[in-house]
Amino acid sequence: MPCAKAGDASSNRDGIRLFMRIEGPRIRDVASDAPPRYVGKAGWPGNSDAEMPMRPAFAVLLLSAALSCVISPAWAQASLVQSTPAADATVSAPRSIKLTFSEKIAATSGVQLSMADGMSIPAKTSLSDDGKTLTARPTSPFMTGKWTLSWHAVTAEGARRSDGAYIFTVK
Repeated sequence: MPCAKAGDASSNRDGIRLFMRIEGPRIRDVASDAPPRYVGKAGWPGNSDAEMPMRPAFAVLLLSAALSCVISPAWAQASLVQSTPAADATVSAPRSIKLTFSEKIAATSGVQLSMADGMSIPAKTSLSDDGKTLTARPTSPFMTGKWTLSWHAVTAEGARRSDGAYIFTVK
């Protein structure tokens, strides 16, 4: 097939007409108002020196994604995995309350036991050897009724604090 001159119409084997204008290092489709595509070193669109700054930007993006996977455990929050008494359970007055978390927590984590009328019971807390279970021992007896257990957990690294609450009933 002979080379097309600027502004010429040529056709391919199937009879589809192609309109292209060659302007130096750019190829422009005459049939549409699309901006010219730059032809790079290998003669393919998208391989130009104008797109070269994208490679370092992509490398930085890829590196930051990889680092976030490595560093993310330091930003993890401790979430409540199991509790005794369980949420919405009806139990006799518990002597101790155990909260197990997904991460190791700091000794500064704690609980608060309160009723709807504002009455609360202080509790002495201790941390298990593995650092994931917080045990609270109430220092006063429970009254019958609905109790709200509010907890806060600080990760062992001290990076994140998480809070939560649930209700249980003492019969």
